[in-house]
Order: sequence, then C-alpha cells, then structure tokens
Amino acid sequence: MISFFGCNRVEPVPQVFVRDTSIDLGSVELAKSVQTTFDIQNQGSSPLHIEGLSTSCGCSDAKAEPNVIPAGGSGKVFVAVRPSLTGPKEVSVVVRTNDPKNPQVPLRLRWDLQGRVGFSIPSFRFALSRLHPSEKIRFSAYHLPDGGKLILQGTTEGQNVSESNGVVEELASQDGTYQYSVKLVDPLAVTQEQMEGSIIAIDENGRNVGEMSYRIRFTPELRVIPGFIRLSDSLELPASKTFLVESTEILPIEVFDHKGTPMESQSKEVRSGVQSCKVTIPIGFEGEEIRFISGGNTVVVKVTR
Repeated sequence: MISFFGCNRVEPVPQVFVRDTSIDLGSVELAKSVQTTFDIQNQGSSPLHIEGLSTSCGCSDAKAEPNVIPAGGSGKVFVAVRPSLTGPKEVSVVVRTNDPKNPQVPLRLRWDLQGRVGFSIPSFRFALSRLHPSEKIRFSAYHLPDGGKLILQGTTEGQNVSESNGVVEELASQDGTYQYSVKLVDPLAVTQEQMEGSIIAIDENGRNVGEMSYRIRFTPELRVIPGFIRLSDSLELPASKTFLVESTEILPIEVFDHKGTPMESQSKEVRSGVQSCKVTIPIGFEGEEIRFISGGNTVVVKVTR
C-alpha cells in the first residue's frame, strides 16, 4: 500500500529586529546637530521594506539605508537631532515596515542639555510710569543650573542702578523652566528718562551662563484721565469737561488748545497726588487735542467727533 502525505508550504515573510531601540546621547550642546545610528536586521525569509519614517519633533530628521533589506541582511536608521532651549529633550522615531507581525517599530532618543541659559524673549522694552511703580514684565528662563540665580544690572546715563531699585522675582518652576518677573521697586529714584541693562544668569560659581537685555523708558510724571474725549454734534459750546490729573506732586496745571492758546480751567486737589481739572471748551473749538502742562511735563488728550 502506498500512502501520500500532503506538504504545507510556508510563505516567506520578512521579520524586523532592532536590538537597541533606545539610545541615550548623554550631555549635548545647544544649537549643535547630533547624529546617531540604529542597526536594523531582517531575520525573515523575504525582503524587508522600510516603507516610511516619522519623528515626533521637527528638531529631528531620520533616514534609512537601504530601504530594502534582503533576508538575513541588515541596514541602518540614521537620526539627527538639533537640541534647542525650548524644545523637548527626547524624540521618538517610528519605522514603518512590511513585517506583518511588526509593521511599526518605535525608536527613542534622549539627551541632557548643556550650555548657556536661554530666555523666552531675547530682550524686552516697555514704558513705565513713575506713578505706577509696581508694573512688571514676565519672562521664562530655561535650564538654569542648580544653585544658579538671576541678577539685574542696569545703568541710567552711565550711572549704575542699585539692586534695591530692581528685583527679579521667581514665580514658578517646572522641568527646568523658571517663570520670573522684573519689578522696579522705586522708579522715582531714577532721575533719567530711561534705564537699560541686562538680566544675567550666573551659576553657583558666579560665572555668567546667559543674559538678556532690557530697556525701560519712563513716561512723564503726569497722567490725565480720560486720555481722550468725544464731542458730539449736539453739544452746545461753551461746555465744561472735568479731568483727573495724576502727578507725583501737586503743581499748577495749565491747559492749551492745539494752537497753544490758553483754555479756561480750574483745578483743585481731591486726594494725594490727584487734582480735578475743570476745562471750558470755548465756542468755535475745532482742535483735535487739548494739552495739559504741569511741572514741565505735557500730556495730550485727543479730541474726536
């Protein structure tokens, strides 16, 4: 008797294998491209196709060579990263293949950042009224070293500003990012029209590891409320308008139209540093502004119709 036995034919398939799917780059420098390589093998019985690569961050690029790996062969995935202050400190790369059992292979890179401290803004400028000394500017500092701190240095017309006049306050910190604000304690102590300088990051040994510049322009020591008025067509002139005038000290107030003609006004103190100024708008007034002058400072109130 003769017996016949059937044979089950096994279809050849690729089989991707990556021994090390995670690489630690260690300490890397800012703004320098770092490259590394993952070894990829085909332990299957048919060609392995690298169908695509994707990265989790725009700070990285990846490519495979070759794109088709024969059975029993090997290839490489090259990854380049460009560390930045505000970016992540790790990146993932997904390798898409024709391996039916493992169509996506995740790879991972991580690193620690070294180099100078970075700031969320390279510099800042703003106007500050001496009447409101509590105004602040906020920013973030990245990767301040342990034991490090920020200090404020500044000058006005070549004169150093004492640290007591400007304070860098830490608001919060998380994952190496620190939120700070700058507060001028006593703008009235600054007699010049502007203050400029740097906020410097120093490490525990006092070395400069980063800095940002700033410029603060001080507005006149006079403020008029409201800052503009609207005259309706139905308003009968002459008419009176009352303004509040804030100043660092109570001084006489003079009021003029856009041509420099004096306007009738009456002022009285209502509280410390604040006067009520009643201005008469005359018949035939066609100007677009009213000027208030006190103590050498001028404030212009816009007039619309």
